[in-house]
Amino acid sequence: DILETVLLPSDVIKIKFYRPPNMKVLSGQWIRLSCTAIQPEEFHSLTLTSAPHEDFLSVHVKAHGPYTWKLRNYFDKNINDQEEDKDNPPKIRIEGPFGGGNQDWYKFEIAVMVGGGIGVTPYASILNDLVFGTSTNRYSGVACKKVYFLWICPSHRYFEWFIDVLRDVEGKDVTNVLE
Repeated sequence: DILETVLLPSDVIKIKFYRPPNMKVLSGQWIRLSCTAIQPEEFHSLTLTSAPHEDFLSVHVKAHGPYTWKLRNYFDKNINDQEEDKDNPPKIRIEGPFGGGNQDWYKFEIAVMVGGGIGVTPYASILNDLVFGTSTNRYSGVACKKVYFLWICPSHRYFEWFIDVLRDVEGKDVTNVLE
């Protein structure tokens, strides 16, 4: 079930949905996602932006191609004036999670993370997981003491939605592990 959808700047939509019971995820993983309201049998690979400690899953989707524009516009109440079917609301179907190349960050004393373009989405999960773990001592005994995060994009406007993620993470970073 979909918990919330939020339209963000730069044609990005955040979709927050229930996490299946007993589903274990790691920061930086990705899923294959389908929305029953768009094309139920068509799955698209998307990075999870929720952190492992959260009791929900979320993705941030940049409207870029036909499917992602349909998805974004379906949840835009200004464009889509259809009434929601209360008996058959749209649902998210997922496959996964699948591994990501960034899952071993905690094994190193110093980590340099570089996100560019839409490839910045895994860091929404990773940075949130990092800050949560270090501020709650969940990662005591873990080698990582400092993370340098470099964010590369064509213009600041292209990923305005990610600035809010960074501000939230910076606010929670009580141990100053993130720079």
